[in-house]
Amino acid sequence: MIMSNYSLQLILAISVAIITYAIYAINKDFSASHSRNIAVDGWFGRGKERKDDERIAPFKISVSEEAIQDLKFRLKNARINYEPLEDCNDFSYGFNSKYLKYVANYWLNKYNWKYHESIINTLPQFTTEIEGLKAIIVPLLILHGWPGNVFEFLKIIPLLVDPIQQIGSDISVTFEIIAPSIPGFGWSAAPMKKGFNTEVAARIFNKLMIRLGFSRYLLQGGDWGSNIATNIAFYYPENVIGLHLNMALVFNWKALLYAAFGIIAPRLAYSSQTFHQRATGALLKDMLEETGYMHIQATKPDTIGAALNDSPIGLAAYILEKFSYGTNTTYRSLHDGGLTNRYISIPTGYAAFPEDLMKQPEELMRTMYNITNYTEIKAGGHFAAFEEPKLLASDIIRFVRTIQLE
Repeated sequence: MIMSNYSLQLILAISVAIITYAIYAINKDFSASHSRNIAVDGWFGRGKERKDDERIAPFKISVSEEAIQDLKFRLKNARINYEPLEDCNDFSYGFNSKYLKYVANYWLNKYNWKYHESIINTLPQFTTEIEGLKAIIVPLLILHGWPGNVFEFLKIIPLLVDPIQQIGSDISVTFEIIAPSIPGFGWSAAPMKKGFNTEVAARIFNKLMIRLGFSRYLLQGGDWGSNIATNIAFYYPENVIGLHLNMALVFNWKALLYAAFGIIAPRLAYSSQTFHQRATGALLKDMLEETGYMHIQATKPDTIGAALNDSPIGLAAYILEKFSYGTNTTYRSLHDGGLTNRYISIPTGYAAFPEDLMKQPEELMRTMYNITNYTEIKAGGHFAAFEEPKLLASDIIRFVRTIQLE
């Protein structure tokens, strides 16, 4: 019987390694090339390439009343005329239609966009053009992911701008926060040419920081922001003081071997009890179950885009389901949904939030990053800046204390 269990675990470990590598091969953008060579410039704006408009212009968000009324019309006429399975009144198969009706009613009758628009506009915002793309900047470089935007950072920015007053920190460093929207998110122009990936985003954001007068800066990122930040640290180490992540994907053979061994003997593979209790196999199983969206978005984005762009309720269900599971993995059982063989030598801090779908053991992180601070955070999930701004801000400050800022 022991031999049988061991054989099953071994087969599972090999299968996970193969599946993980397949994910890596399909989603190549999680992995930059092994070489540090990257083109100096590119062009992703409309029409023929021209010189960028390098002005940094003030910007305020303003959604027209016509757009708001169109949204309300679509919400009022949304068709949510189906019921969840009788024995599955939760989020196991996606967004619960009963709760979706509540969301639609709240969005239509209670949500006040103009109020939230005014909150966003309390922070100075600017536009500038790089490689033909207009990026919206909120004046460390903090990078968001999907399905998110700079709105996630509204709670954490004041904590980092004035950590002594806001969270009682005794750190003597004052942060000047730069929080750009990834091209295609928020009010940043979407790329109009093929080939835009996290390497290109890294190049654009490094150009942005230099244009703003920062030849050396700190980085922080989660989700796609972590991948972009990692690429910045990899390609432009001369500009990066330190790198702090609250999510990371480590795809190299050493990490895959760790993951496979972690399925069979997690207590031997990992020092953290967190990964003893929830072994690598369970984590990867969850990742496979929860990343279906990634494959369609990576291969046929225009198809899913047409559906989501036309239906605000469809978009809400698609995105809020990710917020539900990404905030706490156990929420899907509630009715309301309650990388490569490179090494980053830049000093790196990692905040492991307990409910993040893709949190990594310290041992795996060290196969790719120069970890100077690894923290197991006591609460929170994938959307760390939005859920637990004080915990994330405190860990960023804790990380900064471990590195040389000069």
